Parts: sequence; structure tokens; C-alpha cells
Amino acid sequence: MAKSKAKAGGVGAGDAPKLVDALVRAWPGALPKGGGVRSLPEAKPLFASAGEVRTAIILALLPVISRTWDEKVAAERAEDGKPVAKRDYHAYDAVVDRLNGLHKLLADLLRGADDFSGRDCDALFEWVATQDETHLLYLDRARMVRFAEQLAARGELGRRTRTGLRAIKVSLGRTPTGANLRLIDAIDTLVAHR
Repeated sequence: MAKSKAKAGGVGAGDAPKLVDALVRAWPGALPKGGGVRSLPEAKPLFASAGEVRTAIILALLPVISRTWDEKVAAERAEDGKPVAKRDYHAYDAVVDRLNGLHKLLADLLRGADDFSGRDCDALFEWVATQDETHLLYLDRARMVRFAEQLAARGELGRRTRTGLRAIKVSLGRTPTGANLRLIDAIDTLVAHR
């Protein structure tokens, strides 16, 4: 992704990791009742961003999601084998809440990411392809497929994007609901699209 000198709202693409880190540091153990990620003051610059800055924020968010997934897996393993009465559900639930919030944040940011290049899309879907199959269950797979459809309409669907879509297809195939089958059909169309 080319780094532009132009800044949107005083924030440049180079500021994306700092914005994401500020959000993660401020993230409460549990979001306020009825409040989503958007309700956090640190999230406002992320949603106010556009173009290249939003793309950089999305790509900077991916390693944070991966680290949070690793925390979730570690929390599960730490509780394995303990009697139910001695398990620390609060710590585990806090990590799962944060993971769910990060996935929702990713889906929300993708809704306004109109300037994704084919290269950026490949980076996003390459990340998807490297995720544990169980992790893909937490992603908004429908949003990912819709985003790929938008990129395909612009002719920006690369090989790595198709690989990520295939990983999503495998995940969807584990639970063949009507909605999942429709997404699988959409993925088949996208993967065949040249």
C-alpha cells in the first residue's frame, strides 16, 4: 500500500497502528451495556477515517485480532482440566468479548473501505487463510464475502484473496445452513471469476 503524504482529518496512514493500539489499550473489560465499539472515544478516529487511512487501520487491526485469538486459546487451555467450580470464567469471557468486539470492528470498518487495492485485499484474505478454522467461526464471514464481491466488481480479486475465500468456504461448509450455502455459492462464483 502506498503511503500518501495527504492526511484525512489530520490522520495519516502511518498513524494507523497508533490509533489501533490506543483503542486496544482503552478497551474496557466489557463494553458498556448496549454500547458497541463505536461508543468508545478511541474508536471515533477509526470510523472517521477514509481511503488509504482506513485501509491502513484495517490491516493494522489484523495482528491485534490474531493476538487476541491466541489469548482466548491460552485462556481455554489454562482452564482445561480444572473443576468447574474453580474455573475463571471472568477472564475467559473478557477475552471472548474483546475478540467479538474486534471482529465487529473489522466488519464495520470494511463497510466503508472503498479504496482497498488488490494488494491490500490480498493481504487481508491471506491473513484469513492463515487463521485457525475455529477462529473463522468468529469472523463475520458474510461481510468478508460481500467485501470480496465489491472488489471483484472492480476487478481486484487476486490469487491470495481467492485462497482466503476458499478457507471461508471450508468453514461455512461445516454448518450447511441455507445462509451458509448461499455464501458458498457466492464464493464459488468469486473464485471462478477472472
